[in-house]
Amino acid sequence: MIWVSDSINNLGGYLMQLNTALDLYTGVTRRDREDYINHPKRMIEYATGLGWDNPSLLLTIALHDVLEVADVSLQMLDEMQVDFDVLEAVELLTCKIGETSEQHFRRVLFSNNKLALQTKYVDCLDNAVMEEVDKLWYREVLKKSAKMESEKYKVRSEQVMQLLTPLL
Repeated sequence: MIWVSDSINNLGGYLMQLNTALDLYTGVTRRDREDYINHPKRMIEYATGLGWDNPSLLLTIALHDVLEVADVSLQMLDEMQVDFDVLEAVELLTCKIGETSEQHFRRVLFSNNKLALQTKYVDCLDNAVMEEVDKLWYREVLKKSAKMESEKYKVRSEQVMQLLTPLL
């Protein structure tokens, strides 16, 4: 199934690779309520709304969680002929085994990798949005406060933008 947003239909040859990337989330759910593919789609909408329509960035966004949540490896992405700069950003955005959320965030934050920082910015924006079912999921599954998690992501988005601004 081809997903084309009005704001990104000028991608030409990248569109197939972008849709293939999004298809890697097939069968994966997020926060026990939605198809995971919706998360990177929303992030792409945020990015294009900011005028960030670089094909490498949009592909990075599409792939940013795939190594964590789907049965996909860096080798598979390489075989898909994903550009090295995108692979590098995706690897950076992937939480390492044993790494805390804070350690992971700081690693990305201080990476000086523009693609990773732009992706992390729109990721934080989307992660801060909590539907009622998300609040219940955070409380029951993660044993955390959804309000505190939302605030954490809002603060993180501001931190990312402070370091990202000089790179734009």
